[in-house]
Amino acid sequence: MTTTTVPANHDFTAANRKFYDENLANFETYPRVKERAARIAVAMLEAYPFDKQSTSVLDFACGAGLMCKELFNYSHEIVGFDISPIVVERCNQVLKELGAGAESYAFVANILTDKNILPEKKFDLVFCSNSYHHFDQPEEVTRILGTFLKPGGTLLIIDNIQNPNEPPVELKEEHRHFVVRYGFTEEDIKRYCDVAGLEFVSYNRVPPDEQDLDLFIAKMVKPATK
Repeated sequence: MTTTTVPANHDFTAANRKFYDENLANFETYPRVKERAARIAVAMLEAYPFDKQSTSVLDFACGAGLMCKELFNYSHEIVGFDISPIVVERCNQVLKELGAGAESYAFVANILTDKNILPEKKFDLVFCSNSYHHFDQPEEVTRILGTFLKPGGTLLIIDNIQNPNEPPVELKEEHRHFVVRYGFTEEDIKRYCDVAGLEFVSYNRVPPDEQDLDLFIAKMVKPATK
């Protein structure tokens, strides 16, 4: 079998936008995807003390709104953004179906190139679920996500576990043009945390599903002002 080598200057952002624009119909029907969202929500609710009356949430790489749907009833406001206008449209439809007010919505943005995203807006909780493996600049993404946090705010990252004692999981051929790597070790996440100036708290396993991916949830916090 011939293995495709992705060029050094490959534009993963554009490739991901194209992939998500063209595959919306699959995102809510993919095997175990709804069950995955439910168990991620369980892990998030254990990791962070949501308060329906006050918690402001930013869902980065929100996709079609599966996690917005899971967390809506626990959040005062939930804002999402993604590079794909097609999935953002679906996310806004989901929020509308949930009865969300004007404070909860999704919009299109490129975190690496767009300036003044949500100027002056800060959140209690920022999270990114099952998307870091698509990013070719995870350190920079983490740094920028930290800028959206209030002092003392929490960043949660959820993605595939990479066992540090095993070789990196090889990507499927058909995924290599829009997926950068399979997963992350705890040390990977700690490194991103350091670059972002955040305080590392934990790296734990999401409640498992034998029929699905093995996931971690990492927690870090922005230092509170003194």
